[in-house]
Amino acid sequence: MPGEGTRLFSIETIAAVTTLSLIALGIIQIILGETISHSVALIANGIDCIGDGFVSGIVWMGLKIYRRPANQRFHYGYYKIENLASIGAAAVMLILAGYIIFRSYNQLVHPEIIQLPLFGAVIAVISAVVALSLGFIKIKLSRKTQLGSAKLDAFNTIKDGTSSSLTVFALLLTSVGFLVADALVGFIIAGIIVTIGFTAIKESSYMLLDGCDGACVEKSHTLKGIAERGM
Repeated sequence: MPGEGTRLFSIETIAAVTTLSLIALGIIQIILGETISHSVALIANGIDCIGDGFVSGIVWMGLKIYRRPANQRFHYGYYKIENLASIGAAAVMLILAGYIIFRSYNQLVHPEIIQLPLFGAVIAVISAVVALSLGFIKIKLSRKTQLGSAKLDAFNTIKDGTSSSLTVFALLLTSVGFLVADALVGFIIAGIIVTIGFTAIKESSYMLLDGCDGACVEKSHTLKGIAERGM
């Protein structure tokens, strides 16, 4: 369908824009956090941004392959590649979450004074605005296609905007001397990543195994009843 092709192209385009934008913002935050600010929350958000950028990149490549027509090797096309892309993206998220937990624990045990917290907060605000704007655009597009990887990418980008907002909150608290907020927000960001990652792996695995949820079972019973009545 031409309309579906146009929507897929739009999702690919916004995924590409997200990849470049989030990776750039993530690098800026990591450099600022590691060299000047020494804020774990800022570093964690930077890592999260880069990770989410790579997630969008994986989904972007998955959708490009998804559009390939069926052939002799893949008689039903490449439609399940988007589920594999979701699992790959979620695996990247879980690895990054582990590193963020490690850094947050070190900050909690051996807290460092945060330098230029308000400047870091401004960078995090920019990151939040960009991520949330892109995320809500993706939500609208993914609803029209019902692609699992596109939905994961959308929610993951919104999650990045939420994490950036939490980072702003942490930096504002550290600016008034509440240093533990930096580590706590790092743990929260990691927890959000882990939750979304495991959920994505679970749902994508069901799809790859042709799992059937409650609604699917109910529809199958309805169709079976209609078929039996028609005999």
